[in-house]
Amino acid sequence: MRFGKKFGFGRCDDDDGFGHHHRFAFGGRGRGRGMFGEGGPFGGRGFGGTDMGRMRGKLLSSEEVHLIILELMSETEIYGYEIMKAIEAMTSGVYTPSPGMIYPLLNYITELGHATSEADGNRKRFKITDEGKQFLEENREQLAKILDKIKAFSERFATMNTRFNEDESAEEAWGREDGGRHNFDMRREFHEIRHQLRKALFSKRMASKEEKARVLEILRRAIDEIIGE
Repeated sequence: MRFGKKFGFGRCDDDDGFGHHHRFAFGGRGRGRGMFGEGGPFGGRGFGGTDMGRMRGKLLSSEEVHLIILELMSETEIYGYEIMKAIEAMTSGVYTPSPGMIYPLLNYITELGHATSEADGNRKRFKITDEGKQFLEENREQLAKILDKIKAFSERFATMNTRFNEDESAEEAWGREDGGRHNFDMRREFHEIRHQLRKALFSKRMASKEEKARVLEILRRAIDEIIGE
């Protein structure tokens, strides 16, 4: 079974996986080395030194997830883990709500009369009620804003993930000589120069218009020299 087709955020396979607790996940080979986690602001080896790991946090409030759940229920009856996987798919894998958020919220939605539940073995299957449909229709405008926020967030971090991977590829290539031999000194120096350049540009963020123009001209000359023009 697949959910979230109408959202346009990807797909969710009907498997039995559970997400990590309230995470922003960025895919790749990182082992929990998040933007603000272990090893500094950009993971274990710094910016460009590893795939983007994961940033822990809370993307959606309970009220926002409430509306998303009702929208998913309006498509079909649904299990709790399917809701988690559907939201993960909607955010392109950026965010997965935890069971500790979803199941209490499902109980609350049921108590409000917005959904009913039916036992299916050791699981519960949830179905939207007429009251839930009415509540959903009354909040369509708010739901649209929530989905727009999710889409913008996912696209922004997908772009960041691409840039991180490109940086890692460039750094690895700078540390590889002809014949495939590794030159770790060259790679380390390249990484340090990139770090110093970012730091220098950041220091000029509040500079005058004239100073920023001077910096841009320096960068243009450097680019021309690098590519040999």
